[in-house]
Amino acid sequence: MGLDVGTGGGRCLLVNTETAETVGAYRAWLHPSAPEAGSLAFSLDTAHIWRVLGETAQEALRKAGCTPQEVAGVAATSFRHATVAIDKQGHVLLATPNKDARAVEQGMRLAMERGEELYRVTGHTPSPAMMAARLLWLKDKQPGPFKSVSAVLSISDWVGYMLSGAAAAEPAQAAESLLFDLQEHRWASEVIKSLGLPEKVFPRLKDAGTRLGRLTREAAANLGLVPGIPVGVGGPDTQCGLLGAGVVSPGQIGVMAGTNTPIQMAIEKPLIDEEMRLWTGLHVIPGMYVLESNAGLMGSPLEWVAQLIHGDAPNPVAALAAEAENSIPGAHGMVSTIGAAVFNASALEPPVDNLTFSSLLVRGGEEGRADLARAILEGMAYAVRANIEQIQQVSGISPAELFLGGGLTRSATWTQIISDVMGCKVNVSATIEATALGAAICAGVNAGLYPDLQSGVKALARYCREHTPDTSASAAYQAYYADWQSAPGTPPGGHGRGQSDHIRHAFGDQPPRRWSGSCRFSTQDLHQRRSGRSLPAAAARTGGGHLRPLPTGWYPAHRS
Repeated sequence: MGLDVGTGGGRCLLVNTETAETVGAYRAWLHPSAPEAGSLAFSLDTAHIWRVLGETAQEALRKAGCTPQEVAGVAATSFRHATVAIDKQGHVLLATPNKDARAVEQGMRLAMERGEELYRVTGHTPSPAMMAARLLWLKDKQPGPFKSVSAVLSISDWVGYMLSGAAAAEPAQAAESLLFDLQEHRWASEVIKSLGLPEKVFPRLKDAGTRLGRLTREAAANLGLVPGIPVGVGGPDTQCGLLGAGVVSPGQIGVMAGTNTPIQMAIEKPLIDEEMRLWTGLHVIPGMYVLESNAGLMGSPLEWVAQLIHGDAPNPVAALAAEAENSIPGAHGMVSTIGAAVFNASALEPPVDNLTFSSLLVRGGEEGRADLARAILEGMAYAVRANIEQIQQVSGISPAELFLGGGLTRSATWTQIISDVMGCKVNVSATIEATALGAAICAGVNAGLYPDLQSGVKALARYCREHTPDTSASAAYQAYYADWQSAPGTPPGGHGRGQSDHIRHAFGDQPPRRWSGSCRFSTQDLHQRRSGRSLPAAAARTGGGHLRPLPTGWYPAHRS
C-alpha cells in the first residue's frame, strides 16, 4: 500500500504484486489560509490529512476486494517543502504546505546574505518554502512553541511517524530543507548551528525502502489494516514518481506532469549549476542524485482554461485535449505560454501570468477553439523541452528517451507532442499515480518482497504507451519551438523573471490598428481557487483585465 499526500489531495494505491495491477482512491483538499501568520501564510490541516488517508485506504481495500490480511506493508510519499514540527508528545506545533510563504522575510534574508554559500552546500537556493526559513520564522515569531519542538519533519516523514510512532527523516526529503549537506550526505551541522537552530530536532536519517517500524493499533484502525505490519520509509513525491515511472539509471530523465511539473535527471554524483538555475538533490535510490528543473504549475492553469472553454463537459481538460487533435502542429500560427515556465532557482519572484490575444485573423468557432487547445498543449511541451535543455547543459548528457508520469499524461495527444517536440522516444507510465506507486514499491522492498528498489521497479513499473517522433511533425516543431522561444512573454530561463502566460497570433509585418485583450492572473491563485469559471471575475479578482488600442506596427502580443 502506498499513501500519497499530494498538494491537491490524498491518495491510497494498492498494488497487486503478482499482476502489477493497481487500485486507488482519492480525496481532494485545499490548504486553509492562516491570516494570523500573514497574508501569504497557509496551514496543513494534519487532522484532516490523517482522516482522509484513512478514508482512501479503506475505500481502496473495498474497491480491490482485498482483505486487511493481504496487505504486506505500507509506506508514504508526499509533496516536498512542507514542514511539520512536533513536540515530545507528538502534538503538531507548526504545519505548513509548500505554498506557504509566511517566512518570506527570513527566506529573502538568507538569499541575500548567504544564497551562493547555501546553494553550494545544499544544492538549493533559499526561499520562503524551505524548512530552514520556516524554522527561523518560528524562532522569530513564536519563541515559545519553537522551544518546545522535539522533531521537525517533512509531511511524508510525519505520516510515517503517525503510522509507526517512529520519527525519522528520509534523506531525499531532508535534502529539500536547505539544511542538508549533499557532499557529506548528512544534516549540515555547520549551517544549522550558524542559523541558531538546535541540532537535536533533526531526526536520524533512514533510506527509502528500509524499516521505519510496525503499524500501530491506532494507525491500523484508521487505515483498516492489521496492526504490526511493516511500515517502510517512503520519500518525496517527485523522486517516488521516478520509481513509478522507471527512472532508476544514471542519465534517465523523468517528467512528472501534474499540478506542478518537476523534471529530474538521475545522476551518479552531485552536479552544481554555476548559474544557480537548477536544483541538485537526492534520488530515493541510495547513492544516486538528481538534477532538477521545473516547467511550472501546468495543471491548474490548464484546468482553469478548460473550465472556461468546456465548463459543461464532464471532464473539461479531457474535452480540451480531444479538441486539440482537430488542429495541426503549429496551431495555425497561435502560440501559447499558459502554464509554461523555465526554471530559475535563483529568482524568488512569484509567477505573474498574462493572457494576451487579438481576434484579427484568428479562426473562429470550433476551429479557433481547436487551435487554442493545441497551442496550450504545445506551449507546455515547449516548456518541458526548454527545461530539459537546461539539465542537458549542466549534465552534458542527452538522453535517448523520456519517462513521463502524472495526470497530464492522460492525454495521448500531449504525450505525442512531447515526443515530436523532443525528437525522442517517450515512455508513459501505465498509472498516472506514479508517485503513489513509488511509495508502494518502497513498502514492498521493506516488506521483503524485493531485494532493492530497482528490483521493485522492474517488477511493478509498466508503460501504457510508447511514442516515437512523427518525422514530419518533429521537423516542423523545431522551427515552431524557435518561434516560441523568441515570442514576447515566453518565460526565459536564468533571467530572474516571473512566469508569464500569453496567447498571441502571428500577423503580417504591418498589422492594422486594433484592440488587444489582456487579463493578468496568478497561477498560484488559480492553484488555490480552481472553481472560478468566469474570465471577467478572474480579472477583477487579480486587478487585471483591460482593453487597449495598440499602434500600427506593434507586435500583436506586445505589452506596455
